[in-house]
Amino acid sequence: MRRFILVVTMALLGSPLSAPPADATEPATTPSTSDAKTAPAPAGAETEEPEAWETSLEMNFATAYVWRGLNLLGQGNQRYSPGVFLPGLSTTKGIWTIGYSGLYQLGGKNLASNMDAAAGAETDLYVEVEKTLTGDFSWTASFTTYFFPASKKAASGADRSLYAEPSLGLTWGKYFSPFLKIHWFHGVQSALADYDYVYFNVGGSKDVELAKKLTLKLASEGGWKWFTSDDTVTDNAWDVQATAALEWATSGELTLTLQAGAAWSNFVDKSFADEATAWLLAGACITW
Repeated sequence: MRRFILVVTMALLGSPLSAPPADATEPATTPSTSDAKTAPAPAGAETEEPEAWETSLEMNFATAYVWRGLNLLGQGNQRYSPGVFLPGLSTTKGIWTIGYSGLYQLGGKNLASNMDAAAGAETDLYVEVEKTLTGDFSWTASFTTYFFPASKKAASGADRSLYAEPSLGLTWGKYFSPFLKIHWFHGVQSALADYDYVYFNVGGSKDVELAKKLTLKLASEGGWKWFTSDDTVTDNAWDVQATAALEWATSGELTLTLQAGAAWSNFVDKSFADEATAWLLAGACITW
């Protein structure tokens, strides 16, 4: 979710330095006049300020949760929308970002079975570093864990399923900010490793300022999964996704968001129309 960030910066107050007392035994260092002054600070010198952490809390509600072209809560039905709560918390300092994001299905006839199958309740933790290379190019590296605390072995392959994903990316900050990323999605428990894949992801985004506090955020991306452990997997190998979001910065700390999205992924036994999905999202972000 996009956020309007208010940076809270603490000024570093340095203790004033006083001149040492004159020593009568060292006349060479004693000022020759009674109105001696300490040397002035160099011209243009400024007090350095420490870099502060910037923290954002998000609360979002969506009709569906779509990830890499797949409606994760639909159990094969791309159009099923049970409703989902998507909280998030992140903090950034310099090139580092540490965060949490969650997924909690709000209802629906398949709530219990999704919980067992590592879909209805999810906790993600991540750390990311982003650094400018040269000019408008920057690189990112991240590590994410996907934890499903309610999953059961009979339905998901492992109790409390856990996946890990390191990623590398390159972004060009011109035009629509195109990016290229490579991810390795890996099941930590041995029973989950059969679904390991490398994900190649490309996309871009563009912000359009409609008014002083109103921004239209457009984004699109696509990807392909290379299933390294089982090359017979063909469903959900390709995907494309697009979103359009209106963000209203109501104040320095609060931003409200309305988003519409659509996605597609390939499935052997589905028509093109049934392979597509769409959703709506509404949320708020508080930043300090």
